[in-house]
Amino acid sequence: MLHRDKNKPIRVAVIHQDHDYFEKLERELARYHLIAAQQISNQEMVAQQARENKFDIALVAENVGNLTGMEIIKQIVSVNPLVNCALVSPLYPDEFHDATEGFGLFMQIPTDPDHSTTQTIIDKISKITGITITKRES
Repeated sequence: MLHRDKNKPIRVAVIHQDHDYFEKLERELARYHLIAAQQISNQEMVAQQARENKFDIALVAENVGNLTGMEIIKQIVSVNPLVNCALVSPLYPDEFHDATEGFGLFMQIPTDPDHSTTQTIIDKISKITGITITKRES
């Protein structure tokens, strides 16, 4: 479980070069209390920000620049093994499990996230942190 102050936002890095994808996911995440999302689209910034402990959760694209999402995740955990990671992937669940086994990813994110995807991400983040995350009132 990620130990943190229950009053501070959970810092979520969306590591993706597709601005539309980030906006869609960020817009969904912004509907919840205690979530602070940021986009990191530069693969060089990922390890630096992970090293500086700038995020708690990483939602990583299938590819970022010339690196695969798994290569990005390896960079992250090599400098900060406490960051919890999820990967965007079109693979079937069994294939995804085989490809990512041993890396401790908390979930597979579909290539086209929707409301239910965001709710699943929030539910898993809530379990990881032990913090109840609620929707903001509209």
